[in-house]
Amino acid sequence: MFLTVPSFHYVQHASELLVIEGQVVRVPSGICSKEDLFQALYERMNFPGYFGFNWDALHDCLTDLGWIPEHRLSLIHDGFPELSPNERRLYLEVLADAVHLHTVEQRRILDVYFPEDSKKSILRHLSR
Repeated sequence: MFLTVPSFHYVQHASELLVIEGQVVRVPSGICSKEDLFQALYERMNFPGYFGFNWDALHDCLTDLGWIPEHRLSLIHDGFPELSPNERRLYLEVLADAVHLHTVEQRRILDVYFPEDSKKSILRHLSR
């Protein structure tokens, strides 16, 4: 997985962010388990039925995105998921790897947004 600091976007009020181009997926605040996270992403991103509800399956889906017709996808987090430190790191690594692969291989544009107040925590998790 891609382990350098990813190109995430940080905004003051993610819940108020308006994106005009491409598909927009909002990850709601209040997610407290990886199961809740997988379910929210499965439903909101319309993952294929074969999605396995685990980190490898999430990585596969986010690095493929073949079922999404739009070229640009904006994944907007209304809050930073309240996962265990290890699960947070895994989630951030999956997101970072997906952003990196889509950027380098010019597959699609994947923009990942988090609230500004989660930036220090995100960078801390990724630096471990």
